[in-house]
Amino acid sequence: MPGGAGLIRDDAGVAFVPDVAVGERVRYAERGRRGGARQATLLAVLEPSSSRVTPACRVAGRCGGCDWLHLDRAAQTAGKEQLVDDALTRIGRFDPAVVAAARAPLVVPASPAGAARRRVRLAVDGAGRAGFFARGSHDVVVVDSCPALDARLQAALPRLPRLSPRTTLRLATDDEGRVVAAVDHARDARALVAAGVVTGAVVTARDGDGDGDGDELVVGEAQVRGEVTAGLFAATSDAACFTQATRSGGRGIIDAVLDAVADVGGDVRGRRVLELFAGSGHLTLPLSARGALVDVVEGDGRGVRFLRDNVARLCPAGAVVVRQAFIDGRLPLGDGAPHVVVADPPRTGIPGAAALFARVGQAGAAGLVLVSCDPATGARDLRAAVDVGFVLQRVVPLDAFPGTHHVEWVASLRRGVER
Repeated sequence: MPGGAGLIRDDAGVAFVPDVAVGERVRYAERGRRGGARQATLLAVLEPSSSRVTPACRVAGRCGGCDWLHLDRAAQTAGKEQLVDDALTRIGRFDPAVVAAARAPLVVPASPAGAARRRVRLAVDGAGRAGFFARGSHDVVVVDSCPALDARLQAALPRLPRLSPRTTLRLATDDEGRVVAAVDHARDARALVAAGVVTGAVVTARDGDGDGDGDELVVGEAQVRGEVTAGLFAATSDAACFTQATRSGGRGIIDAVLDAVADVGGDVRGRRVLELFAGSGHLTLPLSARGALVDVVEGDGRGVRFLRDNVARLCPAGAVVVRQAFIDGRLPLGDGAPHVVVADPPRTGIPGAAALFARVGQAGAAGLVLVSCDPATGARDLRAAVDVGFVLQRVVPLDAFPGTHHVEWVASLRRGVER
């Protein structure tokens, strides 16, 4: 199921159809092509699969968020493992035997039940109502509830005031009961706080109100605590700063990364770990707690501000060095050779990965630990690492977002013989 859709072969070739399950007989209609591939719409299920279930969400199939709510737990697990295997063999060009040996079973960090997302991005329609983009379009499906959200965020949805049309609203919550927002306009921040929907809001877009607020305005108490490291440390962030959306998913990634670092680098106490795409410290703080000397690089200025504050409050003096820089193949590796490199890039992957990995290998790094939230770009980066002499050890897929086709992984590679 590439991209979450089902793959159907007919007399005209291959078509991608959403909302189907493996082995079903269905009726569908072609609706055009995207990227050269035929796209279709499901019209009817003629013979349903035993893995088909009735979604608990009333906007399932219209909302563009949770696209696998019609599949039971076993089918979702099999589908995500298949997505990983397909990316590694087709895009990463790994031999199937290598994939079979390296790819671990899918890890479901916690109960696959809903109500887990502690941050959410909402679109605002032309009438100022919040919801999610419809599948395959920029139409907004207005919602006043969402089973995937934490109870505090669910409670906020029906109380939202009308906001500036065609803008974006981001919400986040924490264990202390705060609900905070990030918005594009100051008037929306003030309206949300005045309505008691959020404890605070940050305005991050350019000043579109003409009220002289400048590049950023904070209304109320706009920070959440503990979400950066899935509750392990009292690190702060806000709704405009990236953190993992689910507590279980964030903790699962931390655990898998620490295991992978130990696998390729052994005991890292007193040894240098180069961490790339660090955000506000999701992996930085746990690595420092293991005794590593962490050289951290992050390109986003907002993330760096929180990262520096979190490191100053929560890490031993001198144990973490923070750099703000664009990360690509020309990135300076810093003072001293890294023992292990940990990277958690965005969905687009690592720019100039081959050149960067070649330099890391030449510097003598024992291994790489690469986190990916997109199997396609993740497989591309793994191939780049292997092509310059690293050897794939393990790929651990994680189901951070049950009910969707999204799958993350933590891959470990050891330095091999230079080619």
